[in-house]
Amino acid sequence: MLSNEILEKLEQEHTLTVEEIKYVLDYIIQESKKNSGIFETNQELYLKKPDQIVISDYTVCEECSKEISKLCCGFKIKNCIVDTQALGISDLKHYFEIIKFNSEENLIFIVDLTYIQFLKDKYPIYIDGKTVDVIAPGKFFSRKNKNELMWNGYITCTEQNFKDYISAFIKSNKTGRNIHENTILDFAISQISSTLGFTNVKDFGQLLDDELEKSKINS
Repeated sequence: MLSNEILEKLEQEHTLTVEEIKYVLDYIIQESKKNSGIFETNQELYLKKPDQIVISDYTVCEECSKEISKLCCGFKIKNCIVDTQALGISDLKHYFEIIKFNSEENLIFIVDLTYIQFLKDKYPIYIDGKTVDVIAPGKFFSRKNKNELMWNGYITCTEQNFKDYISAFIKSNKTGRNIHENTILDFAISQISSTLGFTNVKDFGQLLDDELEKSKINS
């Protein structure tokens, strides 16, 4: 359970320390796993051999993201559920969360408890009435971020980490579409910025603001 002090800070939308944020994140992750019926996520599955990981272990990314969002909304934490397919960054339909905390550092996180599925060499997807294999996004994701996401369930959403995470999905596309990586990234940034309502924040948040303004001008 979260302490009364942290709960009061969240209720009053006061700034949190880095330690408090990590404590809240861990709490949200554990509660979302329990509420969505997930018994094994990244951390547990990462200890298995690839051939021991089965589809039923990780087909609950949407339900898990919804639980995370519900908890965040209850704590007045800004958050955004991202559907990779709907956003246009991938042929794979995968859900993850972006969370922004009220802190002096304007900390933002990518939360993905089921990314383990993308560490296999190939990943089956359904395109044009048939199943085809694509190179799994994990092959294009940096080792540092991949390991951190596996063990913690989240990574800090800096500009570089966001591009690293999103680009891995873009590079795994197999439909023959002419996708310009920077264009997709810009679109993803602007859409997520609009949803979270970032204003005047530093680092990645400022990048989101800049991209949102450009999308308004060009629309």
